Amino acid sequence: ILSNNGFKVINVGIKTELEEYLDVMRTKEIHAIGMSGLLVKSTQVMKDNLETMASMGITTPVLLGGAALTRSFVDDFCRPIYKGAIFYCRDAFDWVIAMSRIEKYNADPSVGLDTRLGGDMVERATKEVIDIVIPPFEEIKMPSEVRIPTPPFWGRRVLRKEQLDFDMVCEWVNKRSLFKMHWGYKRAGMPVDEYKKLLETKVYPAYERIKNEIVKRGLFDPTLIYGYYPVRSSDQELLIFDESYGWNIDENANRQPLDDVIGNAKYVFEFPRQRKAPHRALSDFFAHTRDDVLPLSCVSVGDKFSEYEKELYANNEYLEYNMVHGFGVELAEALAEVAHKQIRLDLNIASDDEGFSLRDVRLNRYAGARYSFGYPACPDLEPSRIIFDLLRPEEFGITLSETYQIHPEQSTTALVVHHKEATYYNI
Repeated sequence: ILSNNGFKVINVGIKTELEEYLDVMRTKEIHAIGMSGLLVKSTQVMKDNLETMASMGITTPVLLGGAALTRSFVDDFCRPIYKGAIFYCRDAFDWVIAMSRIEKYNADPSVGLDTRLGGDMVERATKEVIDIVIPPFEEIKMPSEVRIPTPPFWGRRVLRKEQLDFDMVCEWVNKRSLFKMHWGYKRAGMPVDEYKKLLETKVYPAYERIKNEIVKRGLFDPTLIYGYYPVRSSDQELLIFDESYGWNIDENANRQPLDDVIGNAKYVFEFPRQRKAPHRALSDFFAHTRDDVLPLSCVSVGDKFSEYEKELYANNEYLEYNMVHGFGVELAEALAEVAHKQIRLDLNIASDDEGFSLRDVRLNRYAGARYSFGYPACPDLEPSRIIFDLLRPEEFGITLSETYQIHPEQSTTALVVHHKEATYYNI
């Protein structure tokens, strides 16, 4: 859309390291830098990039967009750390408006540079600014005690590919997210009947066509790794012990005082605590007076999707590229749901109305919760390295970059909290 409006775009690619941006800036006359975040994890990389650019004295205008981005993230975490202009662009047309303003400003700086776009005009609730004090750990009300399930094994396990039937995995695809967030088919004031007709005549046929294309080209090459590890919480820390340590978890075993076992921890996750009541940290959902169990997972649809997407992009088939890419992302999320279902079955914590089969789909209607690093309750990406150390997905071609981005792109890791009161929240 920018190119069609007369702007020259230098595309440095997907999941590009900041150094590649800087290499272009050194050799070309750049008027703006654009970064787009489809996944929440990539918005954290945006922030990291801006911090590095600020430390280098760079003030080139920056355009930020993508499905995972929000105005509050731009206002609270991006604009304060970067001295150059930042535009929050909700769609490609906002990018055109932003570039037009930058063009006018470059021709005549006296006109000023207004960075406010449609997303900035949405009123935000005002809150009284107060000093927030998080109480001592001993004064924070913990979640209720629950039965700690016993896993069928310790360490990791790889689900066989013949267990990951493509049609079965597609049943777990969140079509609402795919159609609205990735493909852009939002109702947006459209009459119900008209939107239903759009879904039936255009969207669902496109869904079936893309499915058939994935099968025809053999793009779906799934990997699903999951495992169980003994843990113990200590305030904001979750101590992770070697898999051989936890063979005796039951109601009466492994109740040694925390001080006696803390030195045996192999890894430690540290979670931030909420600044408002109930001042929750993810570690609170695990026992601290005895050992508990932490399920982990890593899934990927394989690297063939990325190869096909590059082919579509090179051929200027941008709409098809977007549809295939979105489908691949949601397939990775579907695989994560399948892994979570397997974990619930293993731990015997499936809800009463769940069937005892991977084909029985339950989206967001189950006890416990699944979290990925980069999301609000655990925003730091670096602990992803620990999941990689434990599950060893590199053996299946899944790698982690220096900025903790997973390759292939349509891959994700997660930690599962079995506690029935676990929920999603912001720090």
